[in-house]
Amino acid sequence: MNKRLAIVIAIAAVAILALWGYARWRGADDRSQAAKEFTATTTDGRAFDLASYRGKPTVINIFGSWCGPCNEEAPALAAFARAHPDVGFVGVAVNDTAAAAGAFGRKYGLPYPIVLDTKGSISDLFKADVVPITVFLDKDGVQKALIRGSTDQAGFEADLQKVR
Repeated sequence: MNKRLAIVIAIAAVAILALWGYARWRGADDRSQAAKEFTATTTDGRAFDLASYRGKPTVINIFGSWCGPCNEEAPALAAFARAHPDVGFVGVAVNDTAAAAGAFGRKYGLPYPIVLDTKGSISDLFKADVVPITVFLDKDGVQKALIRGSTDQAGFEADLQKVR
C-alpha cells in the first residue's frame, strides 16, 4: 500500500510540474506580476514611454520585419488596431533596423508607433523567446494574456476580452 501511495504522489508531482511548465510557456505566470514598463525610441526618432498608455488596455506586438509569420499576421493586426482606437498599441521590432521596421509598418499600414529593441531588454521583459509574440496588458499595465506565434483577427479579439 505504501508503494502505491508513493507512486500516486510521484505521478501527481509530475502532473503538477507539467501543468506549471505549460502555464509558464503560455505566459500565464505573468498574470499576477507588477505592471510592465519600458521606454524606447520609435523608428522615426521620437521617445516612447509605455507608461503613457496607462488607463487603457494595451497591446504590444513583438516582431521582426524579417519574420515570415510576422508578415503574415500584420494585415490582421493592422485591422485589429484600427478597430480599437480606445486601446493602446505599440510594435517592438527585434533584430531590426529603424529603416526596416519603419518600412514594415508603412507596408502594412500599422496605425501605431514602432520602437526598436536594440538591446533585447523589451523582449526579455515579456520573455519573448520567439516572434511574433503579442502581449495584452490591462489598464494598469499588468499582463493578462499572451499569444505566442502568429494569429488572426479573431485570436486578437479573444485575448483583448481578457484585459477589458
